[in-house]
Amino acid sequence: MAAPQGDSLRVWKEAEWGSESQFNPASMVLNEAWDIGQLEGHDRRLDRLWSGGNFRTLGATLSHPVQSVRRQGWTDFVTTEIVPTSLAKDRAQWIPNYQVHLLGGGFNNARLEDWYAAHGYERPALLACATTYASAILNEAAERYDQTSEHATDPIADLFLFDAASLVLFRLPGVRPFFTQTVQMMNWPLQPTLTLQGRAENAGQYWAIRTPLPWTQWRFLYHFGLGNIAGLSVPTQDGHWLSFAAGAHARRNVTVDSTRQTVEITPKAGVFLDQGGSLLASAFWNGHSADRFTVQVHPNRLTSWPVPWGFWLHGGGSSGWGIGLTTTIGLGAGLNL
Repeated sequence: MAAPQGDSLRVWKEAEWGSESQFNPASMVLNEAWDIGQLEGHDRRLDRLWSGGNFRTLGATLSHPVQSVRRQGWTDFVTTEIVPTSLAKDRAQWIPNYQVHLLGGGFNNARLEDWYAAHGYERPALLACATTYASAILNEAAERYDQTSEHATDPIADLFLFDAASLVLFRLPGVRPFFTQTVQMMNWPLQPTLTLQGRAENAGQYWAIRTPLPWTQWRFLYHFGLGNIAGLSVPTQDGHWLSFAAGAHARRNVTVDSTRQTVEITPKAGVFLDQGGSLLASAFWNGHSADRFTVQVHPNRLTSWPVPWGFWLHGGGSSGWGIGLTTTIGLGAGLNL
């Protein structure tokens, strides 16, 4: 089956085990669409995440972008959403815009193109762009839950600027070689699951970048999504990588004014086990969060009977406890306890 790039430049390669075995357009869309459910105060019931009211509010917001930006102020919009001018949490909306929407979104768009090409689809680039924007719109709609303002500027910056730019990023000369050969970029998402109570649980879009360090086999690791943690990756004798990282996690949204929001942050630490960039298992601790403890085991050789399956467990926070089973399909079934 044809691929859009030479093998060394592909950012998705078929894998039998781990998070890469679960990657497909459906699992990517669900991880992004339900990602906001990780924040404290966001209802994870499917009818709330994808309610008609969410889409109406989003549509109304996107229908008058110039008016909304003017209401916030062009200078304020540019210096908080686009140009890196401050690290203050109420003025640093540009951080997730560049990290999650531009870099992460561009990386996953390239992965989708590789996936569609490897599975014999015609026009893989077009399909990848359509899938990327579908997941972005669903994500923005879920974020409109319990929001009544039709002048929010964050979806304008996301959908009109950074998500659009992400479709181009990994088609620029030198970008794929940098993130496949100079440094190693990896997609380490959670495992989206529907529970018997009709809730979308354990969904989340995360990425990691690993880069060599001088004079050692250890590598620096940066992990980002709804939170930013950094640490070290250590090679094991059996060819795996064991990583440790700590930093901050987004706890919940905080309204700044009628046009924008910021997030309250809390400490976060994580440990990861991967094989060649495909995540096999992870565990997180969050200081205060909807889920204080999270354990993920992706399909692997130890859980391969009768079919390759994975599982997750989270709890200790405001969302209660949950448990679920997943397979290489990329969507699991679970239970809220």
